[in-house]
Amino acid sequence: MLRKTFLPLLLSLLCCASQSLAGAWTQQAGHSYNRLSGNYYCADRNFDDDGDRKKMADDGKFTDVNLNYYVEYGLTDAATVIASVYYKQIKHDDDTIEMKTYGFGDVDLGLKYRLVQFAGGVLAAQGLIKIPEL
Repeated sequence: MLRKTFLPLLLSLLCCASQSLAGAWTQQAGHSYNRLSGNYYCADRNFDDDGDRKKMADDGKFTDVNLNYYVEYGLTDAATVIASVYYKQIKHDDDTIEMKTYGFGDVDLGLKYRLVQFAGGVLAAQGLIKIPEL
């Protein structure tokens, strides 16, 4: 019984620890990491007060599109600049009305500084500033 409980718990903890340590690595001076990601959500059904899934009134449809650009750039081997910005578009339309909103979201600017590097790991400090309502 203990083995069936302990092994999955240990594997979960190891996976979580390895994921949390991965973000501490800094970029080499003059090198960068760029990531463009996007999501698309679409629904023509929603949940009523009873928790039942029903078609939206008046032939309604909801869509949500968002794009995110994330970049890291190494100023020095120990210091990395971080920036992130996203674009979002939300739309709801049906037979009676169409509502749409879109635009850029908050901008994140930050600095990651490597404090210590050791065999198989690194310790870094990171500061982040969020600039609202671009």
